[in-house]
This record gives sequence, structure tokens and C-alpha cells, in this order.
Amino acid sequence: MPRLISIALVLLLACTVAHAEFLSGRGLLDALDASGRSERDQAAGYIAGVVDTSTEDLDDHERSKFCFVLPETITLAETIEIVHKFLRREARGADHANLDTLHASGLVRVALAAKHGCSKST
Repeated sequence: MPRLISIALVLLLACTVAHAEFLSGRGLLDALDASGRSERDQAAGYIAGVVDTSTEDLDDHERSKFCFVLPETITLAETIEIVHKFLRREARGADHANLDTLHASGLVRVALAAKHGCSKST
């Protein structure tokens, strides 16, 4: 009997399909707009993670689009609001399909660079 259970578990695990993909701008906007706290908290953590890793090793071309320097006094809530407003504007704009195809991490960087961009000499 234990052998039968082991075989059943192996078959069950073999049939499980893993599914992972990058978060789109639309996915991030949906999470920020969600009524559930868990989804909004996940979106907040995502944005914080992008901010923490964003300005490392940017070449000149990337720096012109993605570089930002947040004020020392800015809070995570303020940062999230900047991104949320940007995504809402994008969703209403002519290129709203970009939210479905572009990675959320790039859109977070663009939103923050639009508000707190680095100078061109940086």
C-alpha cells in the first residue's frame, strides 16, 4: 500500500504544470487597483523591489530612460502613488496596449524617471 501511495504522488507531481511569467504593466495596475489587501501588498513589494535594484549598472542609453533619484524623504506610499498614477494615465492613453505587453519593471522605472529623473550629466 505505501508503494502505491508513493507512485500516486510521483504521478501527481509529474502532472503538475508550473506556470510563471513576467508581470505586465496591466498586471501591476490590476494589483494596485484590487480590492484585496494581499494583492495591493504584493504590488507594493514589487515596486519596492524594482526601486531597490533599478539604478545598478545602467548604460548611457538606459540611464536616459530609466535613471531616477528619489528624495531621501520619500515614502513607499508616495512612490507607489507615482507609479499608480502613471499606469492609470497609460491605461487611458492611445498606447494603452503597451500595458499588456511591456514588463511592469520597466514601466515602474519610466514612471519614477519621469517624476524624479537623473540629470543628463549623471
